[in-house]
Amino acid sequence: MDFALTADQRDLLAPIETIARAEFAETAFDHNAATPQQNIRRLASLGLLALSLPVDYGGAGRPAVDAVLAVEKIAQSCPRTAWYFLNVNLGPAYVLAQLASPEICERYVGPSALGDLMIRIAITEPDAGSDVAAMRTTARPDGDVVVLNGSKVFTSGSDHAHAFLTYVRFGEAPDDIGCVLVDRDAPGLGFGSPETYMDGERYLPLFFEDCRVPAENVIAAGGAFKLLMGAYNVARCGAAAEALGVAQLAHDLALDYILERRQFNRRLADFQGLRWMIAEMATEIEGARLLCYRAISDLHDGFPRRYESSMAKLAAAEAVKSVVDKALQLHGGSGYVNSVPISWLYRLGRRFSLAGGTSEIHKNGLAAELIRRREAQRATR
Repeated sequence: MDFALTADQRDLLAPIETIARAEFAETAFDHNAATPQQNIRRLASLGLLALSLPVDYGGAGRPAVDAVLAVEKIAQSCPRTAWYFLNVNLGPAYVLAQLASPEICERYVGPSALGDLMIRIAITEPDAGSDVAAMRTTARPDGDVVVLNGSKVFTSGSDHAHAFLTYVRFGEAPDDIGCVLVDRDAPGLGFGSPETYMDGERYLPLFFEDCRVPAENVIAAGGAFKLLMGAYNVARCGAAAEALGVAQLAHDLALDYILERRQFNRRLADFQGLRWMIAEMATEIEGARLLCYRAISDLHDGFPRRYESSMAKLAAAEAVKSVVDKALQLHGGSGYVNSVPISWLYRLGRRFSLAGGTSEIHKNGLAAELIRRREAQRATR
């Protein structure tokens, strides 16, 4: 069992880390509510933006694990850039590359690889959050188009996305769910008033009123629920990696602070209780990191397994929440000021235990799988 990066992975990550630290870190906290487009263009110009997308569509054709490694490195310098990078490599564009037709990939995956087009996932509804199967947005075939009706909320990045990979219901059966790629200017797609998350990012509610979409934009028809949830596991691993990067950044800021700050004629780093906090933070990060790397390294039909990816997402979400809390505590009153970096990381880190499935939902799923396995073992005795 080898936990070391390969020489090829080290060669890949070295320039990404160098650029992130030298060019992205200085302005990282200026991007609280905006996409750092200049950083995206910089990565794209060096062929480092679309690592896991196919070569045929402008990507580097590398394994998804390499993109996860890069997400974490970038997030340690600029979380907003990492978020966009994740979206390209492990989000909708990756799903399209696995499931969509060559024509759709040419139109959407290729521009995504260049940083010219952003696709976002539209899945959550006002009455269907953790209970995804309760979604009511429908898709009705009508000749050479499908007609969508319903609404979506919490679609991050929807204020500037170009298209939406929209999860819809094709029938009444619980698993009769598929997804349709909807362009921003599709007739019948409307947007509500902007809402702002606590980390400063905005989203727009989406409204589909007899929204007509070409039939070729149906990526997966009804009955594809399990397949689509499997595809979603890639994004969960990406979110775990971003959470790890945010946690590591918060840890590093806190460590620098206690090395510099003095009270009672001693560095904060000389107080045993504070040293323990730093050690606990590092241990939480490292444990979640290993689970994340394991999950994304073991793909089946292009996607991670549900059990491993769910555990990785849970561990990383809880680790970043704990780490940013400790990091803010170590900063004392200085960390509570809204304008300082650690305060923003605290607000940003809280997102990970909500988006992509709440921590409680992941615990339920993991427990169900553990019980299923144990019952199967008992039945064979």
